[in-house]
Amino acid sequence: MWNTNIVDVYIRWTNWIAHSADLFWDLEIAPASWTQSEWYSATVTIPTRYPGRGTFTNFSIQGDCTPLKGTWTCPANTGITNETDRLAVSIGGDFLLGSNAVLTVTGRGYDSTRGPGAGNTAQRSPAGYGASHGGQGGYGTSAVPAPTYGSFNSPTNLGSGAAGRGGGAVFLNVAGTATIHGAIYADGTSTSDQNPSAAGGSILLKAAALTGSGRLQARGSYGGFQIGGGGRIAVILQTQGDFGNVSFDASGNIRGALGDDPAIRSAAGTIYLESGAQDPHRQAILLIDNRNIETTLGRV
Repeated sequence: MWNTNIVDVYIRWTNWIAHSADLFWDLEIAPASWTQSEWYSATVTIPTRYPGRGTFTNFSIQGDCTPLKGTWTCPANTGITNETDRLAVSIGGDFLLGSNAVLTVTGRGYDSTRGPGAGNTAQRSPAGYGASHGGQGGYGTSAVPAPTYGSFNSPTNLGSGAAGRGGGAVFLNVAGTATIHGAIYADGTSTSDQNPSAAGGSILLKAAALTGSGRLQARGSYGGFQIGGGGRIAVILQTQGDFGNVSFDASGNIRGALGDDPAIRSAAGTIYLESGAQDPHRQAILLIDNRNIETTLGRV
């Protein structure tokens, strides 16, 4: 079995290096380190699952991880009513996400009309409502959106679907310093401007320290007739310090092409930032920021 794995790794690795091909990494072994050079522009799909939903629950890298370019993702959630698929990676050293690299689980959450905050698919209707997660979805004059759900300081849930799929979930556990110059996305999606759209998902990043000038984003979908709510982001640092110049966005969104109105916009989700997690005097802040998007929703 060990020799088979080594041969399998070698075949996939050499093909990937030679042709910049997409890679489906389903091997439950821990590489000593991981590097993607600036010329790698394809996608690495990592099919990790929630605990209890399969054997490959975490992709572990023993040392440093340096994706300078290319995309990481996971499969869309295959559970109908359950959370099954997410992107979960633990890194034993430092993590450097290059400015041309992306981790995205946009549209990898609950399928259409699924999830605890599900919206519906009513077409251009006052009975339509977008999906909720960290923030509530926008809604028509004869509709009520689902309540919010999930944890603000340890978010792991998928975003709920409406006509589109919700945002997926990312869990990154970095033993060393996380340097984020690229972007991590967990946005909801829409199918058209005619129907309600999906909610943002979750991003949970734990690290010793954080630096960089990149972006973490878990927004409700842009477009749709009633808009999906924002997701949830949490960054927990083991040491005292700031969060570099990394930006965070878990806001709702606007309708788009068919014209916009506060009544159908969605509410912001949550952003939780904590430093000095191992210190009895740790510091934390909870942000609810809808980026000046006015909405008639009175709660998140």
